[in-house]
Amino acid sequence: METLLLYVQPYHKVIGDNARIEYFIPKLCNIDMINSLPGINKVNEDSIGATGVIEVDINNLAETLFHFISNVPMDSDMIKVNRSF
Repeated sequence: METLLLYVQPYHKVIGDNARIEYFIPKLCNIDMINSLPGINKVNEDSIGATGVIEVDINNLAETLFHFISNVPMDSDMIKVNRSF
């Protein structure tokens, strides 16, 4: 089971017309896909999780969240490694 934690600042704390989205991805299924997410702090094979921040116009918040969530890698996106023993 994958877990994605998102924190979107409440509307009353939004400065101007922007919202701030902070996120944490605890399971790194696909490093390349994670590193292509907007606002990501780049990760590698030794990383324990991934964090990032996105600043977005409040009028585009729903669209940005939908696009972001649809691009977060899942177990099915894991790179398969063929090992022969």
